[in-house]
Amino acid sequence: MVWTVDRERISMGAPIRPQDIEQFSGIAKVPVQAITEAVLAGVRQLDERKELEPMLREILFDPTETPHGPTEIADILTTKLDVKGKRCEAAFVLKGRSYPRVRSRDIGHQILRLRSLAVLDLMVLVAVGHIQDDAHRDFTRVATDAECDFLIMDAVDCARLLIAYERICPEDGTPFGEDGLCREGHRRAAGMELHFHLSGLPEYEIAALEDVSHAGARRLSARVVVNVAYSRDILRDVIRRATDEVAHDTYHRNEQVAKRWKGHPAQVVWLFVAADSRDLRTHNWLVRTEWIDPALDPRMRPLRMEAVEYIGDIGVVWEEGYVEKRKYYREHTASKGEFLGKLDALVERALVAGEAVRQAFALYEGGTIDETQLTAEVRRLSPEIGDFLLGSGDLPLPPEDAHEYDATAQTLIGWLHNITLYYSERGQEMRSQSARAYLAREAIKDFCSARQRLELEREKLR
Repeated sequence: MVWTVDRERISMGAPIRPQDIEQFSGIAKVPVQAITEAVLAGVRQLDERKELEPMLREILFDPTETPHGPTEIADILTTKLDVKGKRCEAAFVLKGRSYPRVRSRDIGHQILRLRSLAVLDLMVLVAVGHIQDDAHRDFTRVATDAECDFLIMDAVDCARLLIAYERICPEDGTPFGEDGLCREGHRRAAGMELHFHLSGLPEYEIAALEDVSHAGARRLSARVVVNVAYSRDILRDVIRRATDEVAHDTYHRNEQVAKRWKGHPAQVVWLFVAADSRDLRTHNWLVRTEWIDPALDPRMRPLRMEAVEYIGDIGVVWEEGYVEKRKYYREHTASKGEFLGKLDALVERALVAGEAVRQAFALYEGGTIDETQLTAEVRRLSPEIGDFLLGSGDLPLPPEDAHEYDATAQTLIGWLHNITLYYSERGQEMRSQSARAYLAREAIKDFCSARQRLELEREKLR
């Protein structure tokens, strides 16, 4: 595999998102719906020089202050911005509470000065007031004419960014002071400080590898576990190395595939990057990537994912909802004792009902009762079976070591419910008597098989 490095300017006069800036990526943690009118009211009162600019400089890790006056080119001019994995030169135009409405004439002289810069990759307009259409039009026009990428952040974007980096109160939008209190007296939540030491290259683990090759292309899909504290910049290095490692792995799913592709590196590599086993189990990815060998026959290429950036030839999609999903799974995952207490009660009822159905069907097949009597017995049990089917869907998420027990129990209840469908009024209208008997017989076999597996899984939890 040959990695290519793009040495050209990153700017092509296109809009970007706030989260495309490495230093602003935390904004994805705060949804638009979290910004209330009270927060917006607070943000609109931010002073440009005393509050908005210092907070943005802190987030950008660029403490350099320039004098404000006739010679000033931009409110913030920095070369320390990382956009989609590439360092760029960016200029910020800021408008605070003095501009409740931001018009073209309010920013015209500033954006024209930006054209005097020989190299500028990104232009950013940040305003807490209402950005008028003419300001939006002229800002984007100057940027595109200069072949410079651009970003316009309104009051909602400002609120999301400043809340994400704990610079303002998420309840009223006013800044936190050095004492951790906002103007309304709300205290900043005490977060957990993360420390990790990198000795050599950042570590990662290939937790699972799947061979999905076909005759026209060798394709491998891997699940990768990383430290959740890694920045996107570190993750980009991990993605490069993990993609190369997976591409040269010698695993083949069977002898036929090995015969076709032995000795050949992969031509397509997909990575699904997670922070821990819970992420793996819930398919909650920090980032997804795709590498396709440029030399691969176009007819054998998979449809490309909609990448938001590229690391060489590797397409990357940062999962913006990762934090919210992780929080949801954490809050809805029960403790082992709580989960087993609820599931065991349902399983006990399911086993009793399942045994009653099994015995009734055995009597029917032995000629002791006819189908009318079998149907009556199944329909008598049907409401109870439906009840614990619904109950199994309302269970909290299982802890990691109870996952297989939960999956087996769900399968057992599902087979039992299928039998009730075969002998419902609709089921009898759709199928002949022999078809109903065949389907019920197979479902009972599957139920009994699931019951045996369930006992083994439950025994593992003792």
